[in-house]
Amino acid sequence: MKELSITAESRRFFAAQESHLQKALEDIDRHTVMWPIGRIEDILLDPDAKVAGSYKLTTLALYQLCNTLCPGLYGLARELSGINRTVEQARSDYSFDDSLDFINRLIRRRFKTRLAGKILLRNTNTGVIDGVLNAQYRWLSNLSLYDMVAQAMEQLSPKPTFWEANLSGRWLLLRFCVKKPYFEMDIVDHKERFYLGYSYSNDELGRAAVRGGPFILRKDGHTASLAPVSPQDRVRHQGSNFNNRLQFLLNECPRKIEKSEVYLSNMLRLTQNYLALSSALPGARDKERDKLARKLTREQFPLTIAKKVVASLCAQASAVSTAAGPAIHRNSARTSFDLYNALGREAKTLPIRYRECAEQLAYSVLINKISL
Repeated sequence: MKELSITAESRRFFAAQESHLQKALEDIDRHTVMWPIGRIEDILLDPDAKVAGSYKLTTLALYQLCNTLCPGLYGLARELSGINRTVEQARSDYSFDDSLDFINRLIRRRFKTRLAGKILLRNTNTGVIDGVLNAQYRWLSNLSLYDMVAQAMEQLSPKPTFWEANLSGRWLLLRFCVKKPYFEMDIVDHKERFYLGYSYSNDELGRAAVRGGPFILRKDGHTASLAPVSPQDRVRHQGSNFNNRLQFLLNECPRKIEKSEVYLSNMLRLTQNYLALSSALPGARDKERDKLARKLTREQFPLTIAKKVVASLCAQASAVSTAAGPAIHRNSARTSFDLYNALGREAKTLPIRYRECAEQLAYSVLINKISL
């Protein structure tokens, strides 16, 4: 089936794969071209939904194109194309060709006033257009961010080393971590170790700006909580002082860290705060879980994901065992520490946008900014 756009590739890199990350970023950087839209032929879609005969739009690029032409066009074009058609729905209600024609008609009508002068971010190696950008946009390559962060980490003591990265299309989540534990906590019959790290993310297409902040990594499960991002912790891809603001962000990140004793005392508090989830009948239990999920719901963290976190919380305890034997599986035994770890556990399965939000919620649970 023909599609209007393609989904951007998502890749993960772990501690031993830093060289693989560098190569991936270098390959993207080498083949990136900023192409100004000067003629209508630069952006019209052909019968295969390709631009200039060979370039396919990513889903984000299609959204940016449609939203520039007419708010609501993106949803209309995708629906008309039949991409979400079910077997029960009449095939005659949908047309890929009509959807293309609809977009091209608006391109022809509004080219001079809405598209001329904008920039296409193209990858000449993959034949993909990743974004449709404004002329005022300030491009920061993920390779440049990696180099800047790596240099900044060299200046810190103790020195953090590369921990992980998630590259989703043009969006990079980059993390460095100190090898020595920042604090330790005795819980039941084992020792919990937590490490200090630094997290940076950049979307070359500017959606999420450049963000930076410290995070706490739990050794068991390698789950993390991320310090919330304030307006000073994000740099939009615009403005003449972009580079200065970016350097300020790198310099400020280490200053956001709390003392280890603060984190330890808060972590101990979590282990002693029971969530009052009962082992009642299914109906009552469902209401309790739904109430807890709603407390976690935010603008960037929908209820559907919050419910998955609560389900994970109820399905798996944090401790491997207790003094009396195997881990307790009763909901009534769940604590805020279990919720903290469930947020970090589910975060690793999510796209960058939701992952950062889930980990920031975990941090808010840790410092008692969320009433449970």
